[in-house]
Amino acid sequence: MNYADTLSQMVDKSGLTLKDLSEKCTVLGVKVAPSYISKLKTNKQPPASDEVNIALAKACGQEPDLLLFKAYVEKAPEIVKEFLEKITIYFRNTTKFTIEMLYPENQSMIEKIDQMSDLEIIRDFIKQNDELVTDEEDNLSLKDGETGEVKLVVNPKKDFEMLDKSMEPRLPKGAQLNIQDASYIEPGDIVIAELSDGNYIVRRFISVEGKIALISENLEYKSYLFNDEDVKFLGKVKSVTTTL
Repeated sequence: MNYADTLSQMVDKSGLTLKDLSEKCTVLGVKVAPSYISKLKTNKQPPASDEVNIALAKACGQEPDLLLFKAYVEKAPEIVKEFLEKITIYFRNTTKFTIEMLYPENQSMIEKIDQMSDLEIIRDFIKQNDELVTDEEDNLSLKDGETGEVKLVVNPKKDFEMLDKSMEPRLPKGAQLNIQDASYIEPGDIVIAELSDGNYIVRRFISVEGKIALISENLEYKSYLFNDEDVKFLGKVKSVTTTL
């Protein structure tokens, strides 16, 4: 669904006439003519400015994020559009593949992924729950984003215990990860990466349009996008040992 379709759906759902919508926008401090809104809805006008989109969404009783996102994508350079499409397709397909392999009978989970918008997928990329930090002795620790509790982790140069759920179900919390030399890393590998701020994360590595994406397989955890110089690979996960 493009920008015009999204706006049209918002307006239809609100039950407002274009005149009503224009008047509500004026109350919000933004003057928008009914004829202009009509052209936006019918794709006869390029997406409006952020100010107008925020006013239109609020007047319809909706959060502005979706309309702003659709406008941004439509006005973005082709290379950005291609990147957003690739990253959302990859994340959606990876998640569905994992569910289908481990829970083939749970079709409702798969349907939920199919119904998520690109914006919801990207929101899950940037949603931050837990974060990994280092201590003064170069051991790794996990800081809980809600409680602030810090848990000590072994030195990743020797071994690594998975202390969060960011890569579940493939790498369950508590699993022992066996690490291979970083020189063998290829797109699709699960890696331990050191960020520019000294923190460490475990994610799946892909390379898109010269950027490094580190993808969480658990929708509740953050995924990352970096320039090459902003991340250092410590190694890749060769195998995993779990205790029943």
